[in-house]
Amino acid sequence: MKECRREPLACTSVVLFLLMLGSAPLLGQMTSSGKDVISFKTIPVKFDKNYGAAIAQIGEGRLVQMDTTVVEIPPGGKLAARKLLAEEVIYIISGKGSTTMWKAGEHVNTSATEPARFLSMTSTPVTKNIFGTVPSSDDVFEERWNKGVNQKFEKYPDGKWSTGQGDVSLHKEDKGSMAAGHYLHDMINGKWPAFAQSRNGFNLRPTGDASSGGSSMAGNRLFEWEAREEMKPRGYDMYHRHPWEAVYLCIKGEMESRLTRVTDFATETQGQERVVTWKEGDLIISESNEYHSHHTKVAGSRFLEFKVSGYFYRMGTSIPLTRNIDGKVSGE
Repeated sequence: MKECRREPLACTSVVLFLLMLGSAPLLGQMTSSGKDVISFKTIPVKFDKNYGAAIAQIGEGRLVQMDTTVVEIPPGGKLAARKLLAEEVIYIISGKGSTTMWKAGEHVNTSATEPARFLSMTSTPVTKNIFGTVPSSDDVFEERWNKGVNQKFEKYPDGKWSTGQGDVSLHKEDKGSMAAGHYLHDMINGKWPAFAQSRNGFNLRPTGDASSGGSSMAGNRLFEWEAREEMKPRGYDMYHRHPWEAVYLCIKGEMESRLTRVTDFATETQGQERVVTWKEGDLIISESNEYHSHHTKVAGSRFLEFKVSGYFYRMGTSIPLTRNIDGKVSGE
């Protein structure tokens, strides 16, 4: 009998395991009239019979590489276990409950009076783009599962990071690389390792099973995510774009971002810049190949960034990984 992992979940947890559903093309920006700032705590949800719960789809017409969904389980309710061939990251927004993980995941709201809400992010569109559908799989990825169960949250051994394109000369130092298992807790108030001057945080890279340590969460090979805590207000970082889209969650404090779509890639013609302020409980999206830069307005602010960049790293894409707004190209 294999170990069945049942994790108690409370507000501010993050979980990763195999699961999913979704659709969409993989590259390119989408025409969008949606809001730039979305409150994942208060966005209205509506019952969806396919999902079996009240949900709100985030980023429709803007996200084409990952599905992002707010899910709300009623008091005493649960979601039926299911599995499909993709990766999923879950951020617990509010409430309390438990998740059983092994060959599939089952979510249970253990409160008899309060709903439980979480944000689900999946790599399903990547799977669907490859296969034309989202297939189920009888493979339980046992080696990967065991690695995730036994993996502690710890520093990535050699501190090196590569895009996975095979050129060891491009490996670079990444002081924030960490390894983690299936579950991290207390993302709002927990202590994060020092990352740089006046900045704490960590990177969970999509290295999967590429090394004995692995800078990843539960052996993920597609999802990459980063956590940042700014100990003092910080000016805008590099204004840049890349082929993968990203979802940002502000879990504490207040941030400001600049976002600019490219209207003509042949000439690098840019659209109108949008400046948005996002606070605790807000979510913003950086679309595929959209220029973006972030600024910390309040000391102690924390944000999380999620992206399926591992797909691009592993495909050895010839598309420049990162292009600064001044036209310089570099690997991230």
